[in-house]
Amino acid sequence: GAVLISTDSSVSDQTEIALQAAGLIGAKTGSATIGTRLQFVWEPTSDGDNVQLALVPFVQADFSDGGFFYGRFLINLDEPLGVLGNGGDVWGLFLGGGARF
Repeated sequence: GAVLISTDSSVSDQTEIALQAAGLIGAKTGSATIGTRLQFVWEPTSDGDNVQLALVPFVQADFSDGGFFYGRFLINLDEPLGVLGNGGDVWGLFLGGGARF
């Protein structure tokens, strides 16, 4: 969950609450993991359509020295931001990596 506080004086000063839940399925093949995540975000304090569904396919490569690299592609599915609604098509590409000690 999150508490969203506006910093823009031209927007309502109302504080919003956001809750998120997700389910994930994947498979590991050798040093790679592939899968997808289905998630939703709910803002119970906002007006109008306050639920956003998204699909997030991902791939992660694990290296023998403990390092890893991943890529995710977030696709919003429904209104107000998704490809299946009349809203703007908003998506995101995430790339990252790290090391395990």
